[in-house]
Amino acid sequence: MEYEHGGNVHRFIKESGKASQEILDFSANINPLGLSEIGKKKMLEGLEWLGHYPDPHYVNLKEKMSAYYGVTSNQLSVFNGAAEGLHEIVRYLEPKRAIVPAPAFVEYEKVLSAIQCEIDWFELKEADQFEMNEQRFLVT
Repeated sequence: MEYEHGGNVHRFIKESGKASQEILDFSANINPLGLSEIGKKKMLEGLEWLGHYPDPHYVNLKEKMSAYYGVTSNQLSVFNGAAEGLHEIVRYLEPKRAIVPAPAFVEYEKVLSAIQCEIDWFELKEADQFEMNEQRFLVT
């Protein structure tokens, strides 16, 4: 099975024959316990907006975040998920060469390859519990 951002739990269920209740999907940052009650309540409150595109400039969110963090809204960047943020940051920085840990988020390779960035892989080892071994990193 190929790896992809967000996985494809529906395809996995079909191919594996497993029931959805038997699967914990770690391919995306999704709470395996499901939505919180607060999240459900907020979603229901927002149903009236389903017929409209969300604010592409995140004005309300940025106003609340700037008040909470004590910064101006132009000091904030808001993205529609980590993948979008990663793409925007890499396009802005335009790195020529990058070190990427493996295993890692598949979008790292995709976004860096899209701008022809040279990738040096740093293998994370099970013996190190897949944690960064600084000594091995500095020698490599």
